[in-house]
Amino acid sequence: MKHRFWLVPTAVVLIISALLAPFNGVMFNRVDSAYHNLRPGMTRAEVSAMLGCGPGDHGPGEAGVWMGTYLLFGEFCDDWRRIDHRDRWFGQSMCVMLRFDEDGRAVNAYYDHIVRPYKSHWDLAFRRITFQPPRPLPIFGSLCP
Repeated sequence: MKHRFWLVPTAVVLIISALLAPFNGVMFNRVDSAYHNLRPGMTRAEVSAMLGCGPGDHGPGEAGVWMGTYLLFGEFCDDWRRIDHRDRWFGQSMCVMLRFDEDGRAVNAYYDHIVRPYKSHWDLAFRRITFQPPRPLPIFGSLCP
C-alpha cells in the first residue's frame, strides 16, 4: 500500500520531464549576453563555447527581426543570405551571425535584435502543458532569413 502512494507523483514528474525534454540544454545559452566578446579568428567551437550553445535557434518560439543588422567586426556585406560558410546563433533577444573562412576562422560578425512571442522557455512550456494555442509572432517582426 505504501508503494502505491508514490505512483501518482512519480507519473506526474515523468510526464512533466517528457514535456520539457525538448528544452534541455537550450535554456541557459549566453547568446544575448556574450555576443560582444566575439573576436576575429575564432573557430566555430570557440564561438559555441563562448555563447554556451551551438549554431541554431535556442530561444522560445519563432524569432522575428526587430531592427536592422549591425556589424561587430569584418567588412559589411549587403546581402548576408548569399554568403557561404555562415552560421547563426539565436538567443532570447539577439541573433548573432558569423561568416567563417576556409580554415574555419571567423572573419565577419553581425548581430540583430529579435523579438519572440514568449518571454522564456518556461512560458512556452506552460502554454504547451496547459494546451493553450500558440502565441503569434509580434506584428512588427518578420521571419528571420
